[in-house]
Amino acid sequence: MKIGDEIDHWSCGRHSDIPECCIHFFTGPWEEICSDASRHHAYWQRLEKAAAAAGYILCPQCIVDERIVEIKECECGE
Repeated sequence: MKIGDEIDHWSCGRHSDIPECCIHFFTGPWEEICSDASRHHAYWQRLEKAAAAAGYILCPQCIVDERIVEIKECECGE
């Protein structure tokens, strides 16, 4: 799977119990952030500080709210 492959990311994110807001962020704004090295670096630092062991990309609001879920293995095995 790659960023922007929304069908797989939505399905696998849901199977893994990742919050809908984070799935939406990953399938949309995150791709734009990744295309700008300085924005990517800044966001990644913020993410690492807030939730280094989360195992998924948190949306900005989940970082602020410190909402981190324990992810499950996806039913698809991806």
